[in-house]
Amino acid sequence: MQPFPGDLIFEGRQGQSVRFTGYKSKKNIFVDDSNNGKPLLIISNGQESVGNGYDHIIEDIDKDSSSIYLTSDHKIKLTQSRDKYDSLNRKPKKANEYKGSQVLINSGRLIFNSKEEDINFTSNNFFSVSGKKSD
Repeated sequence: MQPFPGDLIFEGRQGQSVRFTGYKSKKNIFVDDSNNGKPLLIISNGQESVGNGYDHIIEDIDKDSSSIYLTSDHKIKLTQSRDKYDSLNRKPKKANEYKGSQVLINSGRLIFNSKEEDINFTSNNFFSVSGKKSD
């Protein structure tokens, strides 16, 4: 992992990492003048290979197998798998355009399972769901 000043990074041998970051540096693509000193937590699993095992890499929400980003005032360049909101009067900002406090979860498949009680979703604004039409 590419360390940035002030970071705390935990790494596993198979491409797992947890990064606590938030300070601006030349190589920190997540922090700029507007959010310098604001916390960002990245949990990543299954990162791309660097080949020789010695070169530094930075997390990539689109390329890592599974990841969770907890932001306070950051813009994360997530490519949404679908962004069709034709039925909405006002479309939400795309994931890669939004800057602020958010949680981004990205993986090949997501399961939300409640073993004992409920799953509740609430929203101060719109709540939308989009998916591919099945054949």
